[in-house]
Amino acid sequence: MLNQPLASVFAKRDFLHFILVRLCFFLSLVTLVISCETKKSKSDSGNAFSRFQQSFPQAQEITASDLTWITTGESSEKTLLELIDAAGPREKLKIRQFYVRKGKMTKNIHDHLLKSLKRGVAVDLQLDFMFSVSALHIFDDLKSFENFHLTVENPPSKSFEDFVRNTYGVESPIQLIDAVIDANPLAVSKELEGTRLQGALPDDLAILKTPEVILGLVMKKVIDETGLFSLWKLKSNLGDLSYRFHDKLLIAENPQGQTYLIGGRGWADNFFTQPEGSLSYSDIDLKFKTTLQSSGKKTKALIFVSSGPRKNSAEYFEKSTLDLISSARKKISIYTPYFAPSNKVLSGLRSAVRKGVHVEILTNSTESSDVPLVAIYTYLNMKDWKQQIGGLVFKTLDRPAGECFHAKLTLVDDDLIWIGNANWDLRSFTLDSNSFVVLDAGSKDTWLPVQKMLKSEHFASWHQWTEDEIENAEDYLKTKLGAQKTKETKNILSRSSARIQL
Repeated sequence: MLNQPLASVFAKRDFLHFILVRLCFFLSLVTLVISCETKKSKSDSGNAFSRFQQSFPQAQEITASDLTWITTGESSEKTLLELIDAAGPREKLKIRQFYVRKGKMTKNIHDHLLKSLKRGVAVDLQLDFMFSVSALHIFDDLKSFENFHLTVENPPSKSFEDFVRNTYGVESPIQLIDAVIDANPLAVSKELEGTRLQGALPDDLAILKTPEVILGLVMKKVIDETGLFSLWKLKSNLGDLSYRFHDKLLIAENPQGQTYLIGGRGWADNFFTQPEGSLSYSDIDLKFKTTLQSSGKKTKALIFVSSGPRKNSAEYFEKSTLDLISSARKKISIYTPYFAPSNKVLSGLRSAVRKGVHVEILTNSTESSDVPLVAIYTYLNMKDWKQQIGGLVFKTLDRPAGECFHAKLTLVDDDLIWIGNANWDLRSFTLDSNSFVVLDAGSKDTWLPVQKMLKSEHFASWHQWTEDEIENAEDYLKTKLGAQKTKETKNILSRSSARIQL
């Protein structure tokens, strides 16, 4: 046994050890609390723009000047062609475009690009295959210039063409895609004649005015005619064709800096004019400069230009959307032509509403949408989303049929403006590439022009859905479409593979 003095020493040592351990634990706890409070204060500090910037470092910080908001097709055409014409020798145009159609506008762009190439301007043109296939040949003569580079994104694989040919009897899958995207139902019916997909389109072809509607009907027939194994094989053979290079962006580079033009407009006549009897689009573009020599007002901004694998771009957009939602403290206004959010985005909106953020969704009605299936999906889910999330406000475009809202714009807390190419739909969150710009709109000089723009006749006509209308949205669809058609459409939209392809 230890003698009494030695035992006393050990007892004192154990007591001091006990005190020191408890003291270290207490100090660690205090440090953790201070760290959490510091992080919380940082996340709550500043405005929505600074909070978003902290949470999404993938966006590049820039200083934007000479901001010009463009709301009419005529002004957008003029701006686009002027930027092409202003490029000089040894300068560069980087152009990304998802949606290209044969017509006057695309011919004008071709002609101006041809002149710029002759001046020695380097032109880098990236187009999506699926929604440009019918117009790709228009740019064939530009390929003879060494300073012209064309990239066609997401072309179909040979295995896809062979599968469609052997499984459905379609002789030329590329011509079928061309006819669908060209919104030519007569040519589509001709391509499907004598195949397993014959009868996909109704007898009244005059009602089929958009490629999205025709594609939806063809895909419905594909699903009806294909067994589970063949459907799996079709999906595996789709490959790159499932994706979309959805960017709509022009960057004019010169020694002084860059000029950007970004928004939602495709290269088709009905984005720039209003052809009689045809679908027309209301859209928004933003032009700005990053030149140091500009004398115009400068605005702090962030830009994200998609690059690398498409899936990464879609994941970045979903993450940026969640960060955008998290940056809000008062209000989020979401202007989108299509609203079909992912589960993560719905969860983010739920968290925002529970923190007292006012969230409003402004999108197309079934009458105004160029892809009515998406609007129907929104109507069918309004009630559930409202119950899950709480205080969501739904507004749909109150304009005549054929006038489609196509702008992609999000406003947060009166001090952040987001504009880009992406929609709030499953495609943008999971499959497509997209680019966007975020502006620090803390100053009135940046914020007020946008408020004025949104009060103009192009964007001011909205119908706010009442609680009763949301509760009975499906019954409303039944009166518009008929009970049987509503049931069939609901069945199609219940399949995740169908929703994601909208």
